[in-house]
Parts: sequence; structure tokens; C-alpha cells
Amino acid sequence: MEMGIWIAVGSVATAVIVLLNLFLIFIKPRLEEPKFTVEFEAHEPFCRETEGNPLTSDSRGVTAYWLRVRVKNSGRSVAKYCLGKIIEVTDSEGKAIFNFDPTVLHWVATDWGAVPFLTIDLNPDDYEYMDTFVTQFNYDKVRLCGDQFEWARYEPRGIKNSLEPGKYIIHLSVYGANVKPKTKYLSLIWGGKDLRDILLEVHDSIREAKARLRQENVQGK
Repeated sequence: MEMGIWIAVGSVATAVIVLLNLFLIFIKPRLEEPKFTVEFEAHEPFCRETEGNPLTSDSRGVTAYWLRVRVKNSGRSVAKYCLGKIIEVTDSEGKAIFNFDPTVLHWVATDWGAVPFLTIDLNPDDYEYMDTFVTQFNYDKVRLCGDQFEWARYEPRGIKNSLEPGKYIIHLSVYGANVKPKTKYLSLIWGGKDLRDILLEVHDSIREAKARLRQENVQGK
């Protein structure tokens, strides 16, 4: 009888050790891994006016208007070597516009002249803003703040890096060396009339982005 009890205790102890090892090997790292959250709100500091011309090397007396997304590490460990990219630009129905290449975006705290654009680390609950679009007074296009931007010291590839007035869906992804990539879909309406004639929202799916643009069409009738 006593021997049977000890055998049962040993079996339970072995099972507990196995479960603990499984937790430490497979579950604990997932609970502690870094995780991206991508945010945008239509006010400062996501939207910001600055003095200076960001579209050419001339910086005299021109007001620019920047739209930046905020990338936050909502996980429990450091996110290493983070970068953001515009993967694809489509029209309001999701049809790809093929004269755009994927482009790496610029973190606001890093050097425009770095080649390639610098990556950053994000501590738990830390965040940084990523330049995404910019326009200026009396300019009817909005520019993508990528590595073909005039301030960036890349060899021009002759690809398009600006959008005329219209409705678009922007596929944006954020990557890190030890983080699962995060993709968001930005619905963008650019009127081209003045600095603030622009509407940007962040969505979890392309379906949500399409629905938002259709809703804007209905409201505008």
C-alpha cells in the first residue's frame, strides 16, 4: 500500500516537472515576447506642422504638414532592430498601383542621411513615431516618407513616391529581429486643396479600410 502511494506521488511529481518544462520552453517565451502596436490619431503629435520645405533641399519659409504613425512595444521584452515599410499602395477598392515600390520609412529620432535608414530598439511600453506622409502649402501631392525621399541619400530609382488627390489604401508593416511582423492598412483621403485636406485612419484589415472609404463616399454625396 505504502509503495503504491510513493509510486503515485512519483508519477505526479514527474508530470509536474514535465508540465513545468513545457511551460518554460514553449509558453513563457510567448508571454514575454515583444509585440508591436501601431496607432494613429488625427491630432498632435501624430500630425505636425513645421517650418521648412521637406520636398526639396530648399528650407526657406515653407510650412510642411507631417503625418506620423506611432509604433509601440506592448510586449514584455525589448524589440530589436525595428523598421517600418510601406509594402503596397492600392486604390480605394484594393487594386494595386504598380508604379510604387516597397519603401522603408523614417523614424523621427534618426538621421535622414543614413543609408540604409536606421533601425531602432523599443523597450517594453516604449514607443516612437515613424514619418509616413508629408505635404506642404501650395503643393497638390502628398509624399511618402521613404528611402526615395529627397533628403535621403539613396540613388533614385525613378519610382513614384507621391500621391495625387484621391482615395488610397496603404499597406504598412513593422518588423523586428525578434518580433512577429505587424501589418496595418491605412485609409488615406487626400483632397489636395490645403495642408489639412487629408484624412488618415488605421485599420486591422483591407476590408475595414475599403468599408471606411466607401462610407466616406456615401457621406460626401
